[in-house]
Amino acid sequence: FYCNTECQRQSWGEHRKVCVVHQEKKLEKERSRRGDNKGAIAAACLDLGDLYMTRDRLPEAKERYMEALRIFGDVEGEESERVAGMTMTLGILFGKQGELDDALRMGKQALRLFRRVHGDEHRNVADALVSVGGLLFKKGHFDGAMAKFEEARAMYVGLYGEEHETVAAVLGSMAKVLNAQGKGAEAPAMLQKSLDIMTRTIGTDCDPVVMSLLSLGSSYAQHGMLKEALVRYEEGLGTVRRIHPEKT
Repeated sequence: FYCNTECQRQSWGEHRKVCVVHQEKKLEKERSRRGDNKGAIAAACLDLGDLYMTRDRLPEAKERYMEALRIFGDVEGEESERVAGMTMTLGILFGKQGELDDALRMGKQALRLFRRVHGDEHRNVADALVSVGGLLFKKGHFDGAMAKFEEARAMYVGLYGEEHETVAAVLGSMAKVLNAQGKGAEAPAMLQKSLDIMTRTIGTDCDPVVMSLLSLGSSYAQHGMLKEALVRYEEGLGTVRRIHPEKT
């Protein structure tokens, strides 16, 4: 049996790690083993859940993630790093399903757990803040979203300095909140700062920079700065043509 047409074409050594059929069989094999192998079952559930997520098989991913979460909680305790990580992953899954209340509940729980595990100065805590901020934004809670993004930005700067891609990304999120709050006049400068950091840290020829250029162009256009908007759109299009010639 094959998981898809790609499975039929690729060599087994290359494809087995991303083959759903293989990972399903691996999970069943772990379940059938004798002895205490809960950790191996949880790891297999996590791997399979990740594969389901990449294929948008969200209900199946949820089942496997929930099982992994229960096992990690039993084996490592309810306040372990892996429990926090699984909780955050489930929050992301709920968000993809449009279940924003459940997603926010899981995101806040993950944030609390990461704080207990790591304290207040850790990448996982900052990432969880961004995740919660994004969910608050989707729910229209703009002040709360901005507070989370600002806290995450300060944490990223403390960890990595101003010149880091995580700082650039959260600045972009903050600019979206400014637009939603009716403070759009402040957004272009923030987006430009985000773009400048991004190009200095990860280069110009990459998808995140393209998206940043499009966001900045859109912000300029919203404020009637059409010449500036066109420059950014053309720059973004040129980058897409360089890095994705097959699409153009």
